[in-house]
This record gives sequence, structure tokens and C-alpha cells, in this order.
Amino acid sequence: MSNTQAERAVNQLYESDTLRSELRDEEASLLLSWGEARITELAERELPDSEFDRLTEGLRSLLVAINICVGKRKTSPSQHLSMMATISSTAEAAGYTLPADDQTAFLKHQAVIANQDAISELLGLLKPAEVSQPASQTITEVIAESVAEPEPLPAVTDNVVAPQPEEGVAEIVPEPEPPPTVTDNVVAPQPEEVAAEIVPEPEPPPTVIDNVVAPQPEELPEIPPQAPQEG
Repeated sequence: MSNTQAERAVNQLYESDTLRSELRDEEASLLLSWGEARITELAERELPDSEFDRLTEGLRSLLVAINICVGKRKTSPSQHLSMMATISSTAEAAGYTLPADDQTAFLKHQAVIANQDAISELLGLLKPAEVSQPASQTITEVIAESVAEPEPLPAVTDNVVAPQPEEGVAEIVPEPEPPPTVTDNVVAPQPEEVAAEIVPEPEPPPTVIDNVVAPQPEELPEIPPQAPQEG
């Protein structure tokens, strides 16, 4: 909180005669107390002096407009609308708003209430205006909302573009059949090939002894039986 700012603004508030010119002391004290509380709130915001002085000046102008409206509302009824318009415009300069419906409702019954009640009601109708964001921030947010998020780039591995989910499932390619097994440069028959015809084993060759071919059993000559010898 800037004590220097608050002290300077409060002194200016109490030194101004235009804030109480149409009111009694007890009535004017309501305006001064409310204004001092608002100055304290502004000082807590640590505003630059130029901004703080602009808002406190608008605050004093608002209190002056309420002072005139409440003090002259019964003697100058023809000026009610213009006085309410002044309160509304000075409220905006001070950072507050006074809704039009509330102004109309106040004017309908203000003639039968005392000044203190009229001041309390008007002060209660003032609403802090919404703090607008800095222009640069607002523009940045609008641009951010208007720019669509870019689609992710396809993943690249070894210069091959991987298909994205929206491209659909790639066609499934069947695995190639395994090559035939080769042993000693001889191609083994595959399961689907027809088995080769079974060739009977060849008969063993005749046995050769001293280069003489032993006769085979079917080739031996028939030997006639010999007669017995006499003694």
C-alpha cells in the first residue's frame, strides 16, 4: 500500500467544499467516509501516480454529483434525470457503474426518504466496473483461439513415412515361402512335391576268387553217381 498516495488523496477529499455544499455535516460524513474507504482500496493496488490520481479525481467528481442530486432532489424535480445522468457518467470515470434500472427505481421513491437514506441507497447501488484486460493480452488470446492447433507431422524412421491413424490399415502382405533346403548342392524335395519312385536295390555282383568267377548254384553241372569199387 502506498501511504503517500492515500494520504494525499484523503486530504484532497476532506478539503473540498463541493462535496458537502448541499448537505448537512452528518449527511456529508457518509460521503466522506465512503470516499476515504475507496481511496484506501486504490492505494493497496500499488498503481502508478498518474493512474491513481485519475481514479481519485473521478471519485471526488462522483461524490460531488451525489451531493448535488440528494441536496436538490426535492427543490428541483425537473433536473432529476440530468442529475442521475451526471452520477452515472462520473461513476464510470471512477471505475463504477450505476445500472439504469436502479436509477429508475431510486427516482420513483426518493421523494419520500431522508437525505441520509438517499445517500446510503445511492452508494449501495454503485457497482465496481469489471477490470478490462490489457489490449495486448486480449489480442493475444483472440489470436490464440482463432489459430487451430496444427496436425502432428507423420513419424519418419529411416526416411520411411509411417502411416498415420487416419490413413487406414495397410494391406497385410503374406510372408514369403521359405527357400528349399540345400545340402551339398542338392535341393531337398519340398513337402508339396510328389515323392520319387522307389528303385529296387541292384543284386550283388558274383564273388571273384583268383580272378575266377565262382559258379552260381544254378550253373553247376549235374554229377552222376559213382559205382562202388570191388575189393
